[in-house]
Amino acid sequence: MVSESVARVNTSSNGLPVISHLSSGDYAVDEDNFQSTMKYIFTFIEKVGQILSSVQGYRAHLYTQEKQAENIVEKLCQRFHLTDDPRQWRDIAFCMSLLPFKSERSVKKLIEGLQFYRDKLHEPVVFAKFQEILGKARANKSANKPDAELNEFEAVSCFVTIRCV
Repeated sequence: MVSESVARVNTSSNGLPVISHLSSGDYAVDEDNFQSTMKYIFTFIEKVGQILSSVQGYRAHLYTQEKQAENIVEKLCQRFHLTDDPRQWRDIAFCMSLLPFKSERSVKKLIEGLQFYRDKLHEPVVFAKFQEILGKARANKSANKPDAELNEFEAVSCFVTIRCV
């Protein structure tokens, strides 16, 4: 029964089309309402981790939560490629900024996805959200891990922004 609930919530995190529906088209809401709705939806992602930790133990909880975040980062990065609407870019970047970026794998997916959003970084709000994500990634990075990947990502994103302006 608990595993069914977890699977249902995991499926809802894969069902990220709500982002597109709420940021454009017939069901679009203003950016403030979008952000408050997404904050609420993203709390369910956290709750999956809490359920798993009580059922499967701490190690499984960490793996599942990290894997889930990694999958969401990958899907959101790909979303950038599917739209030319600056409003949707801002909304996608906002959703990405709600993720904790606690694992190297999530950061790696973010860096690998640069090809999908590189040309969107000229948008000031999008760039600011990626700077916020970079700050989270630095804060959550293990002390014994080098900063090379994060420094490279920061340099590329700043270079792209300067070049686009």
